[in-house]
Amino acid sequence: MNSHAPSIVAVRRGTAAVSSLAFGLRAARPYQWAKNLLVFVPILLGHYWNAPGVWRPAMLCFAAFSAIASALYLLNDLLDREADQKHPTKRLRPIASGALPPAAAFSLCGILLVSGAAAAIFLPMETRWILAGYAAGSILYSTILKSYILVDVLALGTFYAVRVFAGGSATGIAISPWTLAFSMFMFLSIALAKRYVEVNRHGPSVRRGYREADAPVLLGLGIGTGLLAIQVLALYISSPEIRLLYARPEILWLMCPVMMCWIGRVWLLAGRGELNDDPLMFALTDKGSYGTAAAAAIILTAATSLTR
Repeated sequence: MNSHAPSIVAVRRGTAAVSSLAFGLRAARPYQWAKNLLVFVPILLGHYWNAPGVWRPAMLCFAAFSAIASALYLLNDLLDREADQKHPTKRLRPIASGALPPAAAFSLCGILLVSGAAAAIFLPMETRWILAGYAAGSILYSTILKSYILVDVLALGTFYAVRVFAGGSATGIAISPWTLAFSMFMFLSIALAKRYVEVNRHGPSVRRGYREADAPVLLGLGIGTGLLAIQVLALYISSPEIRLLYARPEILWLMCPVMMCWIGRVWLLAGRGELNDDPLMFALTDKGSYGTAAAAAIILTAATSLTR
């Protein structure tokens, strides 16, 4: 009898466990946690960065959203496993490719949901309801809403905006109508970019109601909603409320061309077929997006700190 057999089996099991963990982490898509930075927007736009007691609940809200969102990504991939196996790029996902067994994915999904709920315990009740609503909406999207044209992009845009409201609820900072309007149009444009790229590059996909002929309509809707977001920004800059927060609000007019360039670039690349299927991945890896963020930070700082 081979005396080394038990140790070999143990090593193989350990290797398999490490492999499953690695594929599980990949399937949870931690890079998507960047979306959850939106919970900090109320602190930044409301100029509450020096206010006591706002960062702790915001960080807990970020943690709760990250855990719950990752759990829902796993659930979505489990539900879409057969459809993803027929997709040119999604077939490479850990669950669709078979690298991550469904049982392991279910277990990880449960762990992440419990972790998110644990973080949410320390947040206000209203924020817990927002998180629960986000989870329910995401499940509804994965099972039903993604099959309906335009409803699916409205849902995706709403999921972005919900994070802003959750951040305001967690910190007790009121969300202004201007933030609501800007978020609605900007996030809808991003959601439309995601769907446009999928339809334009891969054609109609399983469980979607879109046709290849819909691509120009999605393009027009996406550009239009992006421009509406910039129009809302311009109206906000010219409103009386702006002087309550900024010493030199006229400097903020520079934000309009900066945002125009970013939105225009996103849709130009989308039209060329050079935009990533996931606009978030594009933003995280695009030098132009980092340049836009840096320019916006400089403009906001100047408008806030410069005196007349």
